[in-house]
Amino acid sequence: MEQWSQLMDAGTTHYLTGDLAAAEEAYERALAEAESLFEPGEPRHLLSLAMLAAVLALRGRHAEAEGLYRRQLALREEAELEEDADLAECLEGLARCLRARGADAEAEGLEARAREVRARLAEEKGDG
Repeated sequence: MEQWSQLMDAGTTHYLTGDLAAAEEAYERALAEAESLFEPGEPRHLLSLAMLAAVLALRGRHAEAEGLYRRQLALREEAELEEDADLAECLEGLARCLRARGADAEAEGLEARAREVRARLAEEKGDG
């Protein structure tokens, strides 16, 4: 688990300094580590998928990122995880990838769902 944490930290450092190639490499290794350590749908596994997807999307590799976002979404739904900010971010990331390839109708549905999740969370928190 320490190796996973170190790889995630390295990926984040590279991401924040703009070295997306190095961030991608670290997050790919972190995902491989997560898949050997954690159950599918476990929060650290989902975080590994999310971070790699985000970097791939920023690098213009929308099809690869889309696959990871879809996988993350399917695992969340299979595990019946609560709707939270992480779900909203996943939906928004997937929507951005879809828009990048012209699938606007599907993207709109995901964006609407993300807005609903965020509105409900704000209301529960007392911000809405």
